[in-house]
Amino acid sequence: MKADAETIQLIEACKAKKRKAYKELYDRYAPVLYPICLRYTHSREDANDILHDTFIKIFDKIRTIKDNENLTAWMRRVTVNTALDFLRAKAETTLSLEIEQEASSQIETPPTYSRHDIQIIMQAISQLPDLRRIIFNMREIEGYEYADIAQRLNITESAARVNLNRAKQQLRDILTEIDPQIDQ
Repeated sequence: MKADAETIQLIEACKAKKRKAYKELYDRYAPVLYPICLRYTHSREDANDILHDTFIKIFDKIRTIKDNENLTAWMRRVTVNTALDFLRAKAETTLSLEIEQEASSQIETPPTYSRHDIQIIMQAISQLPDLRRIIFNMREIEGYEYADIAQRLNITESAARVNLNRAKQQLRDILTEIDPQIDQ
């Protein structure tokens, strides 16, 4: 999807390193990107750090965006990658240990949480362990393929599938606690 003239003008002003354009870009897109940051972490403080790092990368790399590229989609990719980098840096040792522990078996279960409102689902997602939450977000919300998830997290595709299935089961359990009618 080609960017509209106003967005192209804003991108060009950012490429020219105009402070006013940076502020406008931030003001326009921070509310769109912050929820993505929040989905990848338990803490608003960490989400704010991720958002800050995201905009540093966006401002640094905006010169690489093409006129025919969708700015919002590009910025979402930068945000997800920044969140993953942040989490990896924060807990690389813990993440590696959890990956090994989680890769042992697979549970196939269909999702049953679609009838709950977004706020309850997001609250339940935030209760997942880090690895499961990251994989759930990447696959179910951001639409990443298992191969991309595995490569980005340095795990096998089967470990990504196992963790996604366990995340879904854990979400089902959390949501069942909130509403016992969910399994009926």
